[in-house]
Amino acid sequence: MRRFIAPLTVLLVLTGLGCIQSPKLTTSKIILASKVYGPGNLTEITNNTLGDDQLVYFYIEARGFKTKRTDRHYEFWVSMDIKIQDDQGNVYVQKIDEKQIHVTNATRRHNMVYYYYPWFTGNLVKSGAYKVTIVVKDQLSDLHVEATREFKVNLTRRP
Repeated sequence: MRRFIAPLTVLLVLTGLGCIQSPKLTTSKIILASKVYGPGNLTEITNNTLGDDQLVYFYIEARGFKTKRTDRHYEFWVSMDIKIQDDQGNVYVQKIDEKQIHVTNATRRHNMVYYYYPWFTGNLVKSGAYKVTIVVKDQLSDLHVEATREFKVNLTRRP
């Protein structure tokens, strides 16, 4: 019995001291990309100004979401919201639960998902400053985290 109490006591002490923590839901910064090939494999737009009739992908990675064991399977469930607005607060895109990633698998998966949203600047009528906000929600732990990126659009410039 003592063999089990000592390790459990050490685990509880380390957890109480903050040495052992459950995963924290985090995101990368939002990246502007002209192409996305897969996780971390993209062509980044290094200039923060987009041109007229330009297709851009807003790319983000999320880590630290909860994985739950159910019977013989592992489950995780992450969803994403996206909002694009100008500097006056006018909203051009707002989608709640735009992407749902709900996976049940026999083996535990790597705790990372990536998401990208395509957007076409040809629908805009004015140049100026814009902001994209992506909210990543862990549906199993009821946690969420938000990432924001500001960028500019110059409708007189061709990409």
